[in-house]
Amino acid sequence: MTPPFQPQPEWQQWANVPLSGRMNLPDVPGIYVVIDAGGEVWYVGKAINLRTRWGGRSHHRYGQLSRQNKKRNYQIYYCPCSLRELDVQEKHYIDQFKPLLNYSRVKTYARKPSRPHQELARILKVMNKPNSLFEGHARSLGVGYYRELDEDDDEQLKEFTCIVVAVNANDHDKVLYKSAMKSTTNKGKYLADCWGVYETTLGLGEPEIDPETQPLQILIFRQENWVYEFVALDYEVLKEFDCQKQELYTEPIMMNGRSVLALKDPAHLQALLPPVEPVRSGYRNKAWLHPMHYHHYRLPYLKPISELLQEQDTMPHP
Repeated sequence: MTPPFQPQPEWQQWANVPLSGRMNLPDVPGIYVVIDAGGEVWYVGKAINLRTRWGGRSHHRYGQLSRQNKKRNYQIYYCPCSLRELDVQEKHYIDQFKPLLNYSRVKTYARKPSRPHQELARILKVMNKPNSLFEGHARSLGVGYYRELDEDDDEQLKEFTCIVVAVNANDHDKVLYKSAMKSTTNKGKYLADCWGVYETTLGLGEPEIDPETQPLQILIFRQENWVYEFVALDYEVLKEFDCQKQELYTEPIMMNGRSVLALKDPAHLQALLPPVEPVRSGYRNKAWLHPMHYHHYRLPYLKPISELLQEQDTMPHP
């Protein structure tokens, strides 16, 4: 008995391009269907401009389709159509083919949020990566470390190891500040307990300066009992650590799983700092402190970070 005649699917008569060749679609309105190598219709849609609709990764189903494209070898079949007929034609072909993806939600794959130590590792990597502005000299420096007793979040006295990192103003404002601001958003809430601000008047009492002194604010990144202080350093001072001086005064160390340029002795930076400027009154007669004041104040108390690494191998790392 002769089997009944099966009409050829209409889409087989249409022009087509592979998913990877979607930029070859014409600049015309039309209906399109996405078909796999086995002839299965996966999606039907309409477009005012076919090429624009599929340009780059703009189509809302592109990510989902591209992940399976190697296995299914998708083709986009298309049929030009007048604008006034797009809605009717799309409904007609959806009803006819009943494509799987037209009846399912778009899958989204949220990027797994980084952990705090991964964000710190990223920051250290960026600030130790040469670029055109800092080619041939230091972009940042691990200056040294000191320890102090302070209260933790539970108001218990605890010893903290504080590592001072000198950074250029550009990275301070764009890399560090951006990460710190991210910690205030829902997307960066995993960093909320890490970023903070250390306020200090550098131990200067009321007899020395006006009691209205504006505290210096330093961005800090806390990780357990470790505190990373990111203090801006003048670009001209960083330039002093060119390739020749780097061999004499600096060494690469591993900090939080990243190679960081650090001073062999904090005194090397002390010798290159310009003389400290007197604290002067500014806006509303408040005395303003600057990062350079902090470097002059803190450097005599710092020890080389390499000694810390030799003393204990407990620095956090990814």
